[in-house]
Amino acid sequence: MNLADAIRRVRAELSDTRAKRWIDELFVEWFNDALAEIFQLRPELFQKTVLMQLQPGELQQPCNCDKLYDVEAFTDACGNVLSKPNKEDDQAGAFFGAFKCVSNAPGDLPKTFSVDGMIPCRFTVTPPVAPDQQVYARVVVAIQPTPLCVDDLEEPLCLDAGRFPVLLHYVKAMAYATEQESASSKAWFDTYIGLFFRLLGVHKSVDRDYYKEARTNALRQLQASQQSS
Repeated sequence: MNLADAIRRVRAELSDTRAKRWIDELFVEWFNDALAEIFQLRPELFQKTVLMQLQPGELQQPCNCDKLYDVEAFTDACGNVLSKPNKEDDQAGAFFGAFKCVSNAPGDLPKTFSVDGMIPCRFTVTPPVAPDQQVYARVVVAIQPTPLCVDDLEEPLCLDAGRFPVLLHYVKAMAYATEQESASSKAWFDTYIGLFFRLLGVHKSVDRDYYKEARTNALRQLQASQQSS
């Protein structure tokens, strides 16, 4: 399914097949909002396993990574496992004022890693990587999805089947938030945004204040799209 197919499906479910109420750019913006919201609530749904080359020293950070979950193994350049590290709690040493003194023989691989508690996409390794070493690591990270744009209508959506209905529920909720405020539009908003959170396994209160904030944002986006069209 591509982005154009997704928008056609939303239009059919909202009885707007002739595009008289919302333009494509607005739906694209809501799809992006939905992806961003899902990433904030459930970043583990965007996990990927990548191979990275470690830099000399202790401090490491995978490129284009928003959250680090695990360092599964130290490998060669082809991804073949050379050793599996132990994970350490980076808070323990700082709390007790302890410092490790670890010798690193030439050619030794790091033995442990610690995820930075302040910056979730950064980690340290011990012993440090020597300047002349080439060490790789297989890491599990979460990467925020690339924003969609209206020029991508014919491009395939890189979404699994289980995640697509979640996006549809969010987009339909935002569409109803732009409708003339009434009991029915508010009820449809509550229904679809409630389904959005439920399918994500998130317990979140959808009260009147939440609806007002969502309605304000959706109306602002609608007005901006009308001015640019």
